[in-house]
Amino acid sequence: MTTTVLPPNNCPYCGHLLELATGRPGTRPTKGSFSVCIRCGEISQFDADMKLQKSDINDWLELDSDNLQTLLRWQRVVKEFGPYSKKDKA
Repeated sequence: MTTTVLPPNNCPYCGHLLELATGRPGTRPTKGSFSVCIRCGEISQFDADMKLQKSDINDWLELDSDNLQTLLRWQRVVKEFGPYSKKDKA
């Protein structure tokens, strides 16, 4: 995995401050790259200024099936097991 330091950015869904992006080895986020918020698990997308914008299923369907499955798998992992998940808060 490769971690990239980004200019401070807020999740467009929950407002969580995001300053890092982690992806496949040797990759960096670019315009159109997707990101899963470590706090809320929602999927956003980088714009031309590298700011996160809300995305929806229509954006995700532009991905090939392997990348779409990976994106949705990460979303599920964060929502179910991430540091802000509700699994231990009952």
